[in-house]
Amino acid sequence: MMTGTIQAQDFRFVQEWDSVKIDIGGRTLPAAWRGGYNMSSPALVDIDGDGDFDILMGENGWGQMDYWQNSGTAQQGNYHFNLTGLQSINDATVTSPEFIDIDADGDLDLILGAEIGGGSRMLVYTNVGSQTLPYFQISEDTLRDTQGNMIYGTRHDLVDLDADGDYDLFAGEWYTGRIHFYRNIGSPTNYAFQLEDSYFAGVQTGYWSSPEFCDIDEDGDLDFFIGDDSGGRIWYYRNDGNAQQWNFTYVTNNWLEIYVGDKADPQFCDIDGDGDYDLFLGKDNDNSITPPGDIHFWRNLGTPQAPQLEQENQMYLTFDLGGDARNIKFSYIANSSVIDAYLFYYYLGWMRNIGTLTSPRFQMMNYSLLDHPYSSIVGGAGFGDLNSDGHNDLVITHGWSGVLDFWLSNGDTTNPGFNFIGNDDWGELHSSPVFGDLDGDGDTDMLIVGGDLINDGLRYFQNQGDPQHFNFVCIDSNYQNSGASTPVLVDFDGDGDLDLLTGRSYPDLRIKYYQNQGTPQQANMVLITEDLFGIPCPTYDMPDFFDIDGDGDMDAIGGTMAGGLLFFRNITGDSTAVPIPPNQRPRPSRVTLTIGPNPSNPITAISYQLSVASLVNLSVYDISGRRVAQLVNGRQNPGDYSVSWNATSNASGVYLVRLTTPGEEVTQKVVVVK
Repeated sequence: MMTGTIQAQDFRFVQEWDSVKIDIGGRTLPAAWRGGYNMSSPALVDIDGDGDFDILMGENGWGQMDYWQNSGTAQQGNYHFNLTGLQSINDATVTSPEFIDIDADGDLDLILGAEIGGGSRMLVYTNVGSQTLPYFQISEDTLRDTQGNMIYGTRHDLVDLDADGDYDLFAGEWYTGRIHFYRNIGSPTNYAFQLEDSYFAGVQTGYWSSPEFCDIDEDGDLDFFIGDDSGGRIWYYRNDGNAQQWNFTYVTNNWLEIYVGDKADPQFCDIDGDGDYDLFLGKDNDNSITPPGDIHFWRNLGTPQAPQLEQENQMYLTFDLGGDARNIKFSYIANSSVIDAYLFYYYLGWMRNIGTLTSPRFQMMNYSLLDHPYSSIVGGAGFGDLNSDGHNDLVITHGWSGVLDFWLSNGDTTNPGFNFIGNDDWGELHSSPVFGDLDGDGDTDMLIVGGDLINDGLRYFQNQGDPQHFNFVCIDSNYQNSGASTPVLVDFDGDGDLDLLTGRSYPDLRIKYYQNQGTPQQANMVLITEDLFGIPCPTYDMPDFFDIDGDGDMDAIGGTMAGGLLFFRNITGDSTAVPIPPNQRPRPSRVTLTIGPNPSNPITAISYQLSVASLVNLSVYDISGRRVAQLVNGRQNPGDYSVSWNATSNASGVYLVRLTTPGEEVTQKVVVVK
């Protein structure tokens, strides 16, 4: 029997985004386990120059902007969540990207709206790479107009509205919903934004406006659309002028009767290559639990001159409930052979497992299973067989109030449901309840955190009734001296008794593992590690632990505040697996790269450090994206490395040194001078 404390590195978990499939509305999500988005702001652009649209996602999150690379075609997209991202945006949140060729050099640059240090600003990143191999370098950390005033806005768009060959700038204002118009009085290669109108077209959505221009009727001029925060609607202004002289006419503030909840951010593009404009719509999750979704998508089934947009789905890239996904639980309720997933957010959702025990596949069946005034879950919930009928029942906590609602399973294995049987006030309580037979008497006991997180601990409610009639009595206010931490009961080590995992809530959820070194009748929880994952787990609450792949160990799945899900596969003891540490935002650096001398004449030393064993490719590219040298290509152990690049046969100029591993990519510029 294990008696010593095991360090966290003895347990290995790898975060995966797309290995377990989720189907919604007949469509398989590209990377269901990304974790959802708050304030999604998509930019659809061919960032890698391969002829199809990729997606760069701004959001209310810290650090690196998500890059969804399209490996399909212009007619049929195939999106992959790119782990290396596109550009590290340090100390920025509420990001909103727009890609245009601001310097007329033939590649795409980035104008990024962001909040930095509590204030809103715009940043300019110049592409010093190429059309097919972009590399973004910040050129302005605070975009200013010709008078030296800082340009800011909730969302923005850049278009050549006056048809003079350069890009003008339109920025939304968060506190009135007005649009600020900055005319570009510079040139295509050297922009200069002059504030011309702080109340453009008389637009005033009330709050948080998001401008977007598109020639939706293909009459040769740009029409005007604005997303708002009042239900997430779209305002439409038709351009009755021409390409040189606009004349915007208000049409409606509820175009297509769109409603996405909060902070609608419209983006038009011909995603399917049929010659007309389709619509993508970013949204927020903060104040609305419906509708769900990361970004919504409307396909144009009409023509370029007579558009007919119809909504096709509400989740385009990843699973996103549209509100806090408090936690996820697995339970054998609806199917006797495979386990289903139940989602606790503001409602109780259900995903049926249509796969197998070793290869699960989930299908969203119902966003709200409960039909009762208590169906809005404001605290947490847990499953346990309260009446020993072989079906797991449901217990809901109401936040800090201490009220517990009890729901018995209706026993339907095709369409599960629950019947409300009553509630009771149990004093101040916090967290979701967990259930298990802790005393070996054949009935279900309960653990739940006390409401006073300073002086309270994990409360143990022993079932002093019988297997068919529960009667929970609190016999311990600090169970096993484990403190006030959200619990999970599971046979983590597979020895036949229940072990305990605990952890505090987001954002610094360190998971403690207590191994039961007693017996099923007399538990003795011994702390094995205070940090099971080795880093904070970026979930809203404690993840659930279940052997999802049938390989004999416990995997972890949790929900996020953005409404999404995260999956961590347990690869402990699997010598063939190469673990990638869980995706943490901002991502922890695992490789470092230094170059010197720089400029080089013509030999330069390239040094790098690996913190984990990994496949490594170290190559040098010219400014057109052509690889001119491959210095390393193979697996290397952790450590410090140094190689040299002799540029004798290469012309003077700018080159990019790129170090790539399966989980990270680092690029630095080197100048060759001869």
